[in-house]
Amino acid sequence: MGNKYKVTGISRRTIMLPNGTFKDVYEVSFETQSGVKDSITVPTELFSKDYVKTELDKAVNNIEGVMSL
Repeated sequence: MGNKYKVTGISRRTIMLPNGTFKDVYEVSFETQSGVKDSITVPTELFSKDYVKTELDKAVNNIEGVMSL
């Protein structure tokens, strides 16, 4: 991986919120350099390359920070 992570899949799905309503989201799966597999959930209205990259960077930095302990 040339990057800190690699996107391994994107799935569109519907989730139920605590108030009983439904919301369409994207689940973006990824794998970090250290081999940790995880995913983030992104609301469809925020789904863009820039937003997803920002959220992935945050998630990966947290994971890699723990892995370096």
